[in-house]
Amino acid sequence: MTPPSNILPFPASGPAPVAVIPPAPLTIPALPAVAPRLADVGLVEIAQRLGIAGESWRCIIDKVRLLNERYSFPDPRNPRFITHRGERTLARGARAIIRRSLFPRARVEEWFDNFRAPAERVRDDAIEAKTAARELAANAQALVAALPRRTA
Repeated sequence: MTPPSNILPFPASGPAPVAVIPPAPLTIPALPAVAPRLADVGLVEIAQRLGIAGESWRCIIDKVRLLNERYSFPDPRNPRFITHRGERTLARGARAIIRRSLFPRARVEEWFDNFRAPAERVRDDAIEAKTAARELAANAQALVAALPRRTA
């Protein structure tokens, strides 16, 4: 078979052919199975954990401030400055909690793991008190039974 007349063959003598490496196909790197947890927690995640995510920002902030004051919820990591009469002061404690507050994740997780609602505390304390009273009564009976009896 003869090539058509409009196609010319490459000359045999000339520069050596350059090896062309085809580009690698574009691939997206695989994401880890579990994304690494961030070091900080925002109010949105805290509100979800508390079950108040549907509330207004004002309500969420007020409830987290109450938890901070009464139940030692962790303080936010990022500072908040309050300007009063031209003087800037650093807010501490509950007053430092605002919409963009970030809390240390480890302390928040620890707080949620150890937190018991006040009603649960009262119930658990009552159960512990009854258990302790039963143990004391049993110990007292054992002591009385161990005493030597007097004969008249």
